[in-house]
Amino acid sequence: MKKLIGITLIMVCLGLSSAALAAPYAAKVKITSNTSPLAQMFIKEAKVPDASAVAIPAYPGAEILQTRGYGDMKANGKSYLAYVKLLGPDPVDKVVAWYKEKIPSYFYQKS
Repeated sequence: MKKLIGITLIMVCLGLSSAALAAPYAAKVKITSNTSPLAQMFIKEAKVPDASAVAIPAYPGAEILQTRGYGDMKANGKSYLAYVKLLGPDPVDKVVAWYKEKIPSYFYQKS
């Protein structure tokens, strides 16, 4: 009986650790009464990727507004994320400075 309990605990711990690895990249933007119909459509259709599917970190506090291609684009059996649009709580200059610190090759170009 003790061996069965020990094996079960190991299996539960392994299951918890693998679930922890599949962390979401960021939360979705919450739809409110002020959200435009177009933004509502983007938010509803957005798929939240695992953090491991995105090559750059999400800005702290940023939320997913829109994604394109996640799960639809595959290479070698893996899903790839074409892009993710985030809404953040801070001014653009602060966000740009944060990304430049995290990713030295990062550049920002106003469109």
